[in-house]
This record gives sequence, structure tokens and C-alpha cells, in this order.
Amino acid sequence: MPTYIGMRHMLMLVAVMATANAATVRRREVAPCDAVAAKIVSFMAKDDPVKTPARVTPLLVHHCRVDRWSSAARECIASAKLESDADRCTKLLTSEQIASFRNAVDALR
Repeated sequence: MPTYIGMRHMLMLVAVMATANAATVRRREVAPCDAVAAKIVSFMAKDDPVKTPARVTPLLVHHCRVDRWSSAARECIASAKLESDADRCTKLLTSEQIASFRNAVDALR
């Protein structure tokens, strides 16, 4: 059985190793607004593959950044496999964020 001093050294060693390991682990990058915009446009472009991406992508990127869409919303949208998956992500945006983007899209028409 380790002595008190031996146990103390062992605990210090474990603490140092845990700290060193935590420092080397990189934080996972949150989906950037460009990737979020690309995902949304990929669903929207089914209706108009020529005009939609060119007109809507800059708006999406702008509102994602300026309106500060949450990392949870961005991750949800970027990982969506189906349009219905992305639709469920809107619950992670505030009503102000949604209205801001919709107003910008309406102004395009």
C-alpha cells in the first residue's frame, strides 16, 4: 500500500497528466456560416438551381454572422441530411433572427 507521501505524489502526477492531456485536446470547430449557408441553399436550389444560390447565399452568410446564430443552430443546420431536418433546426433560432432573414429574402422579390 502506498505511503501518504507516495499517494500525494501519485495524485499530483495524475493531475499534471490530466491537465497536459486537456491542453492538447482541440476544441471542435463550430460549423462556419459559409457551410450553414451552403447546406440551406442546397435544399432551396431544388426549386431554382440557377438563381437561388447566387442570390441567397450572401444573405444567409451575412445574417448568420450579424444576427449571431448560435453554435447549436449552425451545427444542426450543417449536419442536416434532409430539408425536414434543417426545418427542425429553426427552433434553435430566435424569432428575431428568423424575421431578419425572411425580411431580407422578401426584399429580393
